[in-house]
Amino acid sequence: MTIARGDAVLLSTDAANRDADAYPEPEEFDATRRPNPHLSFGHGMHFCIGASLARTELRTVFTTLFQRIPGLRLAVDVDDLDVRSDRVTGGVTGLPVTW
Repeated sequence: MTIARGDAVLLSTDAANRDADAYPEPEEFDATRRPNPHLSFGHGMHFCIGASLARTELRTVFTTLFQRIPGLRLAVDVDDLDVRSDRVTGGVTGLPVTW
C-alpha cells in the first residue's frame, strides 16, 4: 500500500507496545514495569506536553480512589465489558463497579 502526499494517516496507540521481545507479558497492564519505554505519550519532538501532568493525575486519582473505597471492584467479569472499537481512543462503554 502506498500513502500518497496529503493522505490522512491515523495511528492507534492501542497497537503499540505489544512486542513480546521488548515487553514481558505485553498484554498485561503493569504500571510498575521497568524499563518502560512505551510510546503512549509519543517520543522526541512528538512527546505529549501533558504527559507528566496526566501521569501525576492518574497516580493521585487511583491512589485516592482505592484508599477511600478499598473494596472497589468490577461488578461484572472483565470479559463482559463492552470495549469501544469505533474510536481511536478506545475505552469501554460502561464500567460497573461495586464495593
